[in-house]
Amino acid sequence: MLERLMGKTREQIFDDMVETTDKINQIQKTFKNLSDEALLHASLALKNSIVSALNQNSKILSQEERKEILDQYLIDAFAMAKEAVYREHGFELNDVQVIGGIALHNGEVSQLATGEGKTLMAALPA
Repeated sequence: MLERLMGKTREQIFDDMVETTDKINQIQKTFKNLSDEALLHASLALKNSIVSALNQNSKILSQEERKEILDQYLIDAFAMAKEAVYREHGFELNDVQVIGGIALHNGEVSQLATGEGKTLMAALPA
């Protein structure tokens, strides 16, 4: 039913998430060149941009309007989170975790097997 409403099949939705994951991985490579302090400043700047966009003109936004704004920042935010996890824990989030995070961001359910990193996946859209 959701597929008919959105006009996309599950496969197309998944393909879109894979494409977004590829973009996240590319952007993360640019963050690897930043110092910890520069990454922190970039993260704070992104946060401020998001807050500013959400509070534009003090207008109360619908859930759909908020989602559209947050979607604009998803790639950079997830790439920064991936890099922060790498720096803090010494391992890369894998594509399955990123796709799961995108699904959660989209309000969908995502299933991972035991040991695949659900906790880190769930932190991405936060």
